Amino acid sequence: MTAAEIWNLILLLLTIFLIANIVLAVVTLFLERRDASSLWAWILVMMFIPVLGFLLYVFVGRRLSREKIFHLLKSPQERGPQALAERQRLAIESGEFRFGNKVVAEYSDLAYLLMNDGGARLSQDNEVRLFHDGQAKFDALLADIQSAQDHVHLLYYIFRADQLGMRIIDALTERAEAGVE
Repeated sequence: MTAAEIWNLILLLLTIFLIANIVLAVVTLFLERRDASSLWAWILVMMFIPVLGFLLYVFVGRRLSREKIFHLLKSPQERGPQALAERQRLAIESGEFRFGNKVVAEYSDLAYLLMNDGGARLSQDNEVRLFHDGQAKFDALLADIQSAQDHVHLLYYIFRADQLGMRIIDALTERAEAGVE
């Protein structure tokens, strides 16, 4: 093999490596939901520092908290909602599940179907309130947060740091300081 052939082979391998780095970087980053500035910053790091940039992203840039890491290390039987859904499904299947009211018990077949189809779990003793006014809705939300004794689960698609958002944050902070999870 001549020096020119070796050089061409090295260039070919380097080109393939860089193209693979670009494809892996873009695919990896776009599969994770991030804000645009963070996304472009990591793409630049991966492009300008090909191997090290990708390794930096994997070990530093991924948003893995300690809880997520330990959650991933748990066996499927130990993982919260999925494990609960599986236990409920098996209890309904064996006839051992205790329904909170007779209406739900009448439709146990439907609950079982939903659990088998999508891994849904059955929750009982729920309450539904309809609001026709945003002010009434957020007043009720704040009252619920302020009266929480054990935990608060809050899920919103959009949360802004405006006057209302700050009132909610203040209420959550106050409950957290009182020991509410």
